[in-house]
Amino acid sequence: MSFIINKAKELDPNRLYADNSSTGANKYGDFCTTHPYAGVNEFDSAIDRWVNVRGNYPLVLGEYADARTISNRYEIIDACGGIPWWWEATSTPPNAYAAFEAQGYTREEIDEFKDESYLSSLEAKRAYMEDSKKNSSVAALFLTQLVDIKHNSCGFYDELGNLKFDPAELQGSAGETALVIDDMVHNFAAGKTAAITPAVSHYNGMDIQNGRLSYTSQGEKVVLSGVAQEEITLQNGDYYCFDDLTFLMPDTSGAERYQLTLTLECDGFTVSNHWDVWGYSTHILRDNGKDVRYYDPSDVYHFDDTYPWMTEWKGGDNPDVVITTDITNAILTYLEAGGQVIYLGAGSGPVTSTTEQSNFTNFTSSSLIFFPDDTHPLVAALSSNGYGGIQFLDFATPDF
Repeated sequence: MSFIINKAKELDPNRLYADNSSTGANKYGDFCTTHPYAGVNEFDSAIDRWVNVRGNYPLVLGEYADARTISNRYEIIDACGGIPWWWEATSTPPNAYAAFEAQGYTREEIDEFKDESYLSSLEAKRAYMEDSKKNSSVAALFLTQLVDIKHNSCGFYDELGNLKFDPAELQGSAGETALVIDDMVHNFAAGKTAAITPAVSHYNGMDIQNGRLSYTSQGEKVVLSGVAQEEITLQNGDYYCFDDLTFLMPDTSGAERYQLTLTLECDGFTVSNHWDVWGYSTHILRDNGKDVRYYDPSDVYHFDDTYPWMTEWKGGDNPDVVITTDITNAILTYLEAGGQVIYLGAGSGPVTSTTEQSNFTNFTSSSLIFFPDDTHPLVAALSSNGYGGIQFLDFATPDF
């Protein structure tokens, strides 16, 4: 590597050079480059580590904010007059549509899954970017995107070169001054008070004077709005958390998606950003006649406080559903007997599976909650190596 970079600088001294781009082990180049793979629930810590490692070199993150989507197979067939020669070689994964069809889904339903995977990718990219901005050394972000067919699964474009979503949707999270939500959780119980911590990564060169932070939360039927904080004064060049913002979530019978918008107005400029926020109804769990238990040995989610009517599962019997934060032999035995599990936890994030099945789950960067079963033809064929993720949150309704 030393020879190659020194020889390259001798031949063309006007360029900047990087060594091994994936490991961050920079010795001879002009950048610290790495592929920062980490889950959305721990990416802020990963960025902190790489900022400390880089020294005085600029930090370049390759394969950054990747979140796979389902391929746009039907439109490809329509445009190409059939399945093109490159489909099997480049599609990720190539058999996903066949698995959908084998399960009886229609073209319209599969297209809905595909569209949701686009939203999932957008939301995951936003989460990675905002976690990066939480580090006070990260002033702005510049995203580049490969457009070859092989890499379109994680990118902005589909195989036909069409945008999957508007890149401007990410602008509010990437700018020199960007509003972010400091919390990881963006879903709240319907009918109860929700709390978030707004924050700003502020590097546009101007101090904030006479600032006013306001919010709106808009759903299909409900619009909430208000002022979160006034008379804000902040110096340019750091990351700041505002006072906690609390608001009452509408009481609904099912899961509802809202768009939360934060706007910071001050002397000289205005910035805004928005996020999807979910309200979920506990009525579905409590009043459906089902036996729903929880298994949370580390008391991460404090189920006894949040859901006082829910019973702790201690093994040995077969409730309808067990919500678990760990994969144990008892959980696997329950599953093999026909039980159903909602798994909240993976890898080295805040909820860790470290008991008998420490290597059981290899969640990818964009996965949230989906219990994997690679023997199921549909699950095995989905993106993210067989693991579902946020692309299915829109289907978190009473009847789906």
